[in-house]
Amino acid sequence: MRNAVIVGYKRSPFTFARKGEMANIRPEDILSQTINQLLNEIQINKNDIEDIITGCAYPEGAQGNNIAKIVSFMTDMPEHVAGMTVNRWCGSSMQAIHDATGAIAINSGDVFLCCGVESMTFIPMNGLTYDPHPQLNKDNPNVYMSMGITAENVAKKFNISRKEQQDFAISSHSKANLARESNMFDNEIVSIINNDEKINKDGGIRPNTSHEILDGLKLAFDENGTVTAGTASPLTDGASAVIVCEEEYAKKNNLNIIPDIGFTSSMSITPTYDESKFYSWRNRVVGNLSIYLSDDYLIRDDKEEKLNLNWAFDLRSAIGDDEQTYSISGTTATYKQDNDLKREISLSASMNYEKYIFENSKIGVAYYGLLSSQNTLSLGGNAFYKMNF
Repeated sequence: MRNAVIVGYKRSPFTFARKGEMANIRPEDILSQTINQLLNEIQINKNDIEDIITGCAYPEGAQGNNIAKIVSFMTDMPEHVAGMTVNRWCGSSMQAIHDATGAIAINSGDVFLCCGVESMTFIPMNGLTYDPHPQLNKDNPNVYMSMGITAENVAKKFNISRKEQQDFAISSHSKANLARESNMFDNEIVSIINNDEKINKDGGIRPNTSHEILDGLKLAFDENGTVTAGTASPLTDGASAVIVCEEEYAKKNNLNIIPDIGFTSSMSITPTYDESKFYSWRNRVVGNLSIYLSDDYLIRDDKEEKLNLNWAFDLRSAIGDDEQTYSISGTTATYKQDNDLKREISLSASMNYEKYIFENSKIGVAYYGLLSSQNTLSLGGNAFYKMNF
């Protein structure tokens, strides 16, 4: 089977919707500028590009009309380069990479541009014409449940207090600000030009936030709940682009291979985010591992079922054992690139002290992750993607 690899990636800054620096920039412009600057750095022959696959959760309005093909004209692609927009909600841009990986495996192309775009300024949450199916909404209203309510459900089920959420938010802003001030994102963020203005820094980072400030915020989704705007995901504008190509093509053209893509998998969960999500998804992923990997690649704890898997790009985790399952309270990722490629991935999970060890192998460098009482897991590698340390 032909292998897919990633040889380059860029993203725009992510800024607040409606009030951020990119609020008046159309999503097609944000995405096309991101693609152009990626291709300026990674010298890919445009004639070799098979398809532009773009993930978008609300492909309507300015993001409609198959935005993937629209940006092919705005980036001066050859006429033969196709465009396809895919929608898997928050996993849409990850699905673009999945689709390209499958196409490469069956010899349906050598080079793909995999993108994601969302302007929540131009297309608000729930889209321009929200219209749930009347009977389904009556029979199963959870299908249309907002992410804010699912956050409240998780907080209640696993007793995650407002203070714990605020602790995490304060820590997250502090780390993000440190990364920004240390120029850790400079290699991945492109400059978006808006008239005479150049936008090249993430917005939404609040380094001076505190419990005093967060305590003053109103509850956002449930008057008897715990989640506020300060502990919820912000509404943002932004875009990203990744070059996925066939491994031999990359080697022949002297392209720097970042990770190999081992395999892909998809799994649906309940809209309410109950704990069955973690059991069923964990079992599905472990099943895939048995297909693609031999037992020599993994060193497990005493119980074979007890396994931590960290996915790149959507950074989800399936953690559990036979006695208890654990919820994920949030994820963050920091990428640092020096002369030699280095990856540092930090994953937050609401569980106590456990260890997971992966052996140095084809699918990852040796590392172990430690889940501490501070609810943080630090990993020095990735189980699915080959990292070049």
